[in-house]
Amino acid sequence: MLSALRYDDMKAKIPAIKNLFTTRHYLQCAAECERLLTISRHDQIHPVHKACLHFYLALSHDSIAREASIKNRFSELDLAEKHYIAALAALTPSLSDSKKLEDIRECQSPTSSTSEEEVNSINRPSSATSLNSQTSMTSSETSYADDEDFFADWEHGSRNSVHYKHSSSQSAQDEYCLAPKLPNKRSDSIIIKPTERQSLYVEQFSADLSAFASMIELHLASVRELNEAPMSPNLRLSFARSRSSMIGSRPVSRNSVLQGDAAGMESLREHRKTMIFRPRFDPTSVRELCEEALSEL
Repeated sequence: MLSALRYDDMKAKIPAIKNLFTTRHYLQCAAECERLLTISRHDQIHPVHKACLHFYLALSHDSIAREASIKNRFSELDLAEKHYIAALAALTPSLSDSKKLEDIRECQSPTSSTSEEEVNSINRPSSATSLNSQTSMTSSETSYADDEDFFADWEHGSRNSVHYKHSSSQSAQDEYCLAPKLPNKRSDSIIIKPTERQSLYVEQFSADLSAFASMIELHLASVRELNEAPMSPNLRLSFARSRSSMIGSRPVSRNSVLQGDAAGMESLREHRKTMIFRPRFDPTSVRELCEEALSEL
């Protein structure tokens, strides 16, 4: 089970990793992400945090590949593609759970007084906040409501029972299916009722996860397109062209026109006529200054 201490510790490290990437410290960002992924077991890291680590690791390799030489570009692109896929795999359980909000049950809270029969019979929207997945390697008791990033304002309410109210217009069959009789010790007016604020946060969390996954897919498609694209001749000969342009800007010498024709020699002469040479050093002024200094002595 993911402990709150490990969750908060990893949550505090994500902004530092983001800062390393935004300040263009790509090597340090990649090294830190790899270190955190290595020292953390699958059951000790939240799926969203794991996806963020793989995402920034892939972004770092992606940025390095676009700035590196052709020799090292493809290896960096392969690493970027690998970690983009890993980030999507980490988000897959969360996305599948958020798309099936009505089909997922939340584990009953220890502080709740609602009976197990009520939890099984009433389809609560708050049950959609559970993060049940064997692939994510997290405990089935871990819920979206425990994620302070998205549900900090209603965290206390989500840990306790929320109650529906009976509707006078319901038929007898609806009352039997959706609102079974409560124990005698509880009042009939206290029934489970979801809040609009709770549903709003659940929908926002699902939308954020989908947007995050779509962004990763776009980055992955861009990396694959760059990796599969043929090598451009302009990139291959850019360094050679820069050297040739530097050489071409130098003055033409007689040796460069080996066995040249008359036109080549004539162009060489014209080029030398247009050149402006630095004047020779004239020591006359310095000599006069020295003689004046010696005469004063």
